[in-house]
Amino acid sequence: MKVFHSYHLPDLVMDADFQHCVREWEAGNDLIWEELLRLNPDEVYNLNRGREILLALRGPVSSLSEQELVIEVEAILANTTRRQKQGLHGSFLRWFSVAAAVLLVMGLLWYQFNNKSVDYSYEGAVSGVGTTLIEEVNNTDEQRSVRLPDGSKVVLLPLSKIRYPLQFTGKNKREIYLSGDAFFDIEKDSLRPLHVYANGLLTRVLGTSFLIRTGESQVQVLVRTGRVAVSSIQVAESRPEGKLESRLIIPNQQAIFSVIDHTISTGNVDFPDLIKNLKREQALSFENLPIAEVFETLERVYGIPFVFNRTVLAKCRLHVSFTDESLFAKLDIITKTIGANYQISDGRVIIAGRGCN
Repeated sequence: MKVFHSYHLPDLVMDADFQHCVREWEAGNDLIWEELLRLNPDEVYNLNRGREILLALRGPVSSLSEQELVIEVEAILANTTRRQKQGLHGSFLRWFSVAAAVLLVMGLLWYQFNNKSVDYSYEGAVSGVGTTLIEEVNNTDEQRSVRLPDGSKVVLLPLSKIRYPLQFTGKNKREIYLSGDAFFDIEKDSLRPLHVYANGLLTRVLGTSFLIRTGESQVQVLVRTGRVAVSSIQVAESRPEGKLESRLIIPNQQAIFSVIDHTISTGNVDFPDLIKNLKREQALSFENLPIAEVFETLERVYGIPFVFNRTVLAKCRLHVSFTDESLFAKLDIITKTIGANYQISDGRVIIAGRGCN
């Protein structure tokens, strides 16, 4: 994915890669947009403005000349500023219109949920798929490994099954359906997130490893490496714009989805011994290495970004060996050693400290 640095808004809007990311965001694949923001932390404001402009432009951008595009962008910016200066003018009329629209939507939703029962079960989900799906079933008492068309690995636990297409031909996503419990080790594809549908919960990843446990009353997602986004399918479908509201979870965290009320809660967790045998924590040894190299190694191993002040922590070094400690245990030891602390925010590990002498 491209890194944008000091792009002018017209150039940003004209860029084909940026246009693709905006289209993916509009289609609900916000993991790609989050990856774009992560790779361009200093350009977040411009990227968001560019997205707003791209969505506001009339007709295909490619049909505009550079001069016409500049004029369009300036007009949109001027119009935005003018609307901001208008303040509360006409606010009552806008409020009345919005209130009426909200009441209408609520009425439609009430009618929908009281007159149509949506089946989010395994059989209900696959029944609406227009393409032929392959089904893999594990009726044994042992684990069974399945290789997906993109090379990803799925370990089906006893009495579990999945369905997936012969080939992942979709341009925007890879889709599979799960009943029971399975461990996933997914090949990374930043342009096509993997979507796993399980009893009303949608789990989306770019490339990572995680466990899903599906029950009648709840679905549990435990992350081994990388970042995973989980969303309630019913909540997304109830929104007029159909936008997903995702919860991001990182290694050694879990999400618990209630099938009854479609709510999601998150928290820290240690992986079950059964799954530890499938993919053990990587042994890591740091011999008097600069702390920046330590964080870069952890970022590469676990697939999540680390945010820290390189200048402040420049003199900090680490000499320690790890075996099968969890990510959180590693972070506790590292930050205690260098006199720092950490927090998890938006799927990132943020390190703060006063530095080392």
